[in-house]
Amino acid sequence: MKFSRTIAFIAAVTGVLVIQPVAHAGGAPHYLERTSGNGCTVAGGTYKYDLVGEGRYDASISGVFVKDKCDAKNRIKDGYGGTMRVVYRQWTGSAWTSLYRDFALGADGSWDRGDGAYSWGEYDVADVRFQACNRNESTGYVGTCTPI
Repeated sequence: MKFSRTIAFIAAVTGVLVIQPVAHAGGAPHYLERTSGNGCTVAGGTYKYDLVGEGRYDASISGVFVKDKCDAKNRIKDGYGGTMRVVYRQWTGSAWTSLYRDFALGADGSWDRGDGAYSWGEYDVADVRFQACNRNESTGYVGTCTPI
């Protein structure tokens, strides 16, 4: 119990939350939501993980949403879209590979998901992090990210 309070305190002070359980085999789903650094993007979803080996997890997020608070409807049109970025490492059998996945929302409110999914899931991953970010549609640059 003291350990979980310590983690909660560290997360509150630093603004960083890495969901990677240490002592048990699985976790209940966690609802995540956060606003980007400049307040223009809100992103979130429901995260779940299961321990599959020493420091390796099967992880997923479902019900992903991204909202642009600086669009024409809100009279603050900034020309940027939003994205929820999932950053993680995946075990390839011999080494860890750093990867990421973006769920992007255009400034016009259209989804640019690539594969059309509102969810993400991978096997044998570690250090999974979620971020709410803004996305420049003309360059593809993703910035002003805030850890979820």
